[in-house]
Amino acid sequence: DDTLLCTSFLNLRLEQTLSPVVERRLREIENAARRLLELAMRLGHTFIVTNAMSGWVEYSSAKWVPELLPVLQKVRVISARTKYEPQFPGEVGQWKVQAFLEVQRQLDSEIITNLISLGDSNFEMDAVHVMGKEFSQALIKTIKFRENPSPEELLKQLELVSHKFERIVENARNLKIGLERKWVSGAPQG
Repeated sequence: DDTLLCTSFLNLRLEQTLSPVVERRLREIENAARRLLELAMRLGHTFIVTNAMSGWVEYSSAKWVPELLPVLQKVRVISARTKYEPQFPGEVGQWKVQAFLEVQRQLDSEIITNLISLGDSNFEMDAVHVMGKEFSQALIKTIKFRENPSPEELLKQLELVSHKFERIVENARNLKIGLERKWVSGAPQG
């Protein structure tokens, strides 16, 4: 998963010792992800829906960002793949839709609902819109992270979203935010 951890980047370097710079970045990512999850939990129901196998989020956290584990233990992690791949073989988008609908069934669909989806693929962006149709009134806010981010890119995304998250939650309209630009020297590039 490339939303809370730059897993794609790390998986390419499994056999290598990480440089001190990357290790330092991982500590910063760990802190930024922890702050964002704690903020999200303080402001409402928080779930992690992943297309990774069950246990992968916890495993990769333990391996790369162990200080994040105590916070992850307070969040319900749903493996869309593990639960829905048997019913929908090869339909990755459908796994996410079904997992999001599972979350929806646990919430009160009659109250005005703020649905905020953060992720690095379009699957969760699509799934939250399907989920939103099940509520009588829902504000849908999507925050699309960059696919396959470097540690620096992920850190900047997490810090930016953490900094703006309360304003995103409080905004009384639908939002679509894309963080897919390349970051160079701390500034977004078109």
